[in-house]
Amino acid sequence: MRLQSLTPQSNPQAYIYVAPQAPDEAVRQLMGVESVAALPSPPQPLLLPRLDTPFSRAAHHVLDACRARHSAFMRLRLVTAKSAHEREFANAIVEDRTEGVMSYIEFLCDIHKRIQDLDANA
Repeated sequence: MRLQSLTPQSNPQAYIYVAPQAPDEAVRQLMGVESVAALPSPPQPLLLPRLDTPFSRAAHHVLDACRARHSAFMRLRLVTAKSAHEREFANAIVEDRTEGVMSYIEFLCDIHKRIQDLDANA
């Protein structure tokens, strides 16, 4: 789950990203459905079901802590591969690797390598 950056004027949002290869058991414990294929399509803002599973309790603990700190009403979005909110979710993640985009650390390593290559060729 990733909490989007907040500003006083914005509506705070939390995202749950479910990868296509997510284990069915994890999806069942968190969402109460049998598999990724059974998730709503297109994903909608949702109420995360409170299930009596360790994964559900942990997710609600994190979400409740975020809501207590930022806003009692925090929109929760389910994001799956190729969903309408996938790009919005990817833009909210700054350090995680996304398709075709370097992380900050990868960027620094790339710049360092280019400088070393320039020095070696000079």
